[in-house]
Amino acid sequence: MGSWKQVGAYRHMEDAQAKLVEQSYVCVFARKAELATKFYDHLFQQNPDLRALFQEDMYVQREMFVSILAMILKFASRPQTFHELASRLARQHENLGVSHAQYAMAVDALMAALQDVLQNEMAPETAQAWKKAIQELVSHMAPQNA
Repeated sequence: MGSWKQVGAYRHMEDAQAKLVEQSYVCVFARKAELATKFYDHLFQQNPDLRALFQEDMYVQREMFVSILAMILKFASRPQTFHELASRLARQHENLGVSHAQYAMAVDALMAALQDVLQNEMAPETAQAWKKAIQELVSHMAPQNA
């Protein structure tokens, strides 16, 4: 069985992977503040120039980030809602001029943050499901002509 399925106009991860993401909600959300901090630490380590896109006080940004993570978890198995969320995020990020390469850095930063925070608490298949969900979200947010 492949890792993607066609749902209407959308490619979406398989149901089993979506369920793994949803089932990891308690574990991930319990450590949301640490995860958000680690995400931005990794992102800015990869590309220090990105720091200029954010306000000095990162508290609000980290709160928005964990809210988005919660929505990813909540809607992982609902393709239509998941893709509507991705479209809304894309519009919000479009004015910032975020490049395809910067989105790729964000995927790497989030996966590194998940590994840092959860370490052995997340099974490899759950980590892979997370990566698919994040890549799917980013594929709808990243500029298509980049």
